[in-house]
Amino acid sequence: MNTETIANLRQTLIERREELTRDLQHLQNELRDLSVEQDAEGGGTGNHFADDGSSLGEQERIGTIESNFREQIAQIDQAIERMDEGTYGACQRCGQPINEERLEALPYTAFCIDCQKFLENQAELYGAHASS
Repeated sequence: MNTETIANLRQTLIERREELTRDLQHLQNELRDLSVEQDAEGGGTGNHFADDGSSLGEQERIGTIESNFREQIAQIDQAIERMDEGTYGACQRCGQPINEERLEALPYTAFCIDCQKFLENQAELYGAHASS
């Protein structure tokens, strides 16, 4: 992979990281606002069950999205680190080059498509999480 392509992918990763960081801050503000609302309403005591459930569901939704954003930020940081080390574009499992089209679609990916499929199958079998 040539240096211009890597530089373009680095810029894409940096921009995506900035976007995720902004979105993460927005989610944290939403979560804080929900907490303030609950405190103002007596922390859920005395509310209608549907209101309590809706609030809890919203907090869980935000928590799940926040976790996904943090995971993607970590993957981006790892990809930039691999760029700095000169190992970017090589599968972290088998060492073979990752298809350039795959890297353009998922610039933070650490695995070639075959290894990714293998890891997803393993995760399905054993309940572990496989990264992109």
